[in-house]
Amino acid sequence: EHRGGELDWLARDKFVERFCKIQHHCVIVAEAFNQKLNSIMTLERNTPRVSFIDCHVYYLTDDKRGQFSVIVEPKLEGRFEKWNNNNGWRMQ
Repeated sequence: EHRGGELDWLARDKFVERFCKIQHHCVIVAEAFNQKLNSIMTLERNTPRVSFIDCHVYYLTDDKRGQFSVIVEPKLEGRFEKWNNNNGWRMQ
């Protein structure tokens, strides 16, 4: 958001904290879902499981911007294709 020509870092901070809380909740739900799958005796063992990566909020300080927050996730190894991003872009 812009207010008076400057970024509203408080709104950004609120967004990133909420994003990480929701992402962490997804991790917990995925683990519970996978446990349920594991309890189904007739389910094939090679049935794919669901996983989410946890994220963290880092607070950084810059001479021009002051303190600001960024979302940090572990780097995933391997080859991946980007299908969308957090700004609304998606592959056509």
